[in-house]
Amino acid sequence: MLGKYPDGGPVFCVQVDCHMGTNSTGIVMREGDEGRPVVSAIRPGGTAKNKLKIGDVCLATTYVLGFPKSVITLFADRPE
Repeated sequence: MLGKYPDGGPVFCVQVDCHMGTNSTGIVMREGDEGRPVVSAIRPGGTAKNKLKIGDVCLATTYVLGFPKSVITLFADRPE
């Protein structure tokens, strides 16, 4: 996830393990003022604990799908 802290804060890249599914990250998001997803909670035991903070804004995401003998990298971003 490429994110930033609100109000023009620093931009950062976070890798969160989701090999057990996206629910295992513990990330709960809501729509922010600018229409981008904002972290509203991180569930205890989630793989995103200590990597994200409540209020962090998601700018873009990437994810990798693995299949036998191949790896596919996908990029998703919200158009401006």
